[in-house]
Amino acid sequence: MNTLFEISIINSFDNKVLVLSKGANTMSDYISDIAKLLNEKSYQGEVIFDLILSNGIDDRYYGVNFNGNSFDLITLNRYTNVSSEILRQSKLYYKEHIKLLRSSNLSIYQRKQFIKFLRE
Repeated sequence: MNTLFEISIINSFDNKVLVLSKGANTMSDYISDIAKLLNEKSYQGEVIFDLILSNGIDDRYYGVNFNGNSFDLITLNRYTNVSSEILRQSKLYYKEHIKLLRSSNLSIYQRKQFIKFLRE
């Protein structure tokens, strides 16, 4: 079990995975660990990062392609709109792990906003 991130399959048909942060660490703190895990699983496809704990509510989702060995950082994109499935999985994860908000970079106001969203 990794202490910096959690990997979740978004949809086996879309060949995407979702990486959920467990703290205020930046993506660069654990991207090589994720690449190693994905390589071991022979995964190729898009990886979506939910960086809410480090980046905040308005700058939380990024996507990048993984070629089976490494991330193609040229393809790194910020997402302002994500699918309902990504939102559902993120919401479910953070609802079950609400204590992670304590180790985030979110302001008190942002935490309250996010907790309100989780309870909807």
